[in-house]
Amino acid sequence: MQSNHEKTQEILATLRTAYLEELPSVVNKLEDLILVLKGSYGEATYHELVRLVHNIKGNGGTMGFQILSTICHRYEDYLTQIDLSEADNEQSINTCFRYVDLLRLANDKLYSKQSNFEDIAAELELIFLENNNEVKRALIVEPSKSMLKLMVNILSGVGFDVAVESSGYIALGRLLNEPFDLVVTANEMPGLNGQSLAAAVRLSKSINHNIKYIMVSSRSKKFVNRASDPDKIVNRSQNIIDDFSNALDELINQK
Repeated sequence: MQSNHEKTQEILATLRTAYLEELPSVVNKLEDLILVLKGSYGEATYHELVRLVHNIKGNGGTMGFQILSTICHRYEDYLTQIDLSEADNEQSINTCFRYVDLLRLANDKLYSKQSNFEDIAAELELIFLENNNEVKRALIVEPSKSMLKLMVNILSGVGFDVAVESSGYIALGRLLNEPFDLVVTANEMPGLNGQSLAAAVRLSKSINHNIKYIMVSSRSKKFVNRASDPDKIVNRSQNIIDDFSNALDELINQK
């Protein structure tokens, strides 16, 4: 007789399989939208493309398919950087098709229960490098919109390509699977706070375990200098702009 846990796992497995069987039709819709944009740009078509990519990212994560979320995170970041309304958009359109191809490849691997996605990770990195040259990537995890805007402006001003998240758990998934050069987080976040996120990343064997890390906290924290700690802790105070900028400068110039 099956236990409740076994029944739940069986239901989840059925749902995951059904999702993978339905995903190709959604990816085909992405391809159709890109073809429309290639012929004639339309604002509604562009927003529908962004919406579908966002949905795959969310649904893939819910189903436990992190590789789908990783591809779509990169795809979303790319879509915010380009202007598909430009007359000469062939390179951008071709890059959009490359992301679609990666989604198809990931779906095939997941459906056949493969777990090695190194080829997909390599292609994602290649796409990024081709479109960003020497630009460094930063991830900001900050629930406050005003503070987020401040950090984005500072980091963009010194040449970072900035991605943003408001959830520590989602940020952890990205940091375990995507290469970044810098992470800036709030300490006070629902669920996984900044200190715990720093420890999880530092103690992992992921590509970002040695990442440069700044944590912003509303509480005065002592810097312990443990292996799992952030590199810099900046207090939320009237001097936060200067303090944050100084911490950033020190990390950028650190050899």
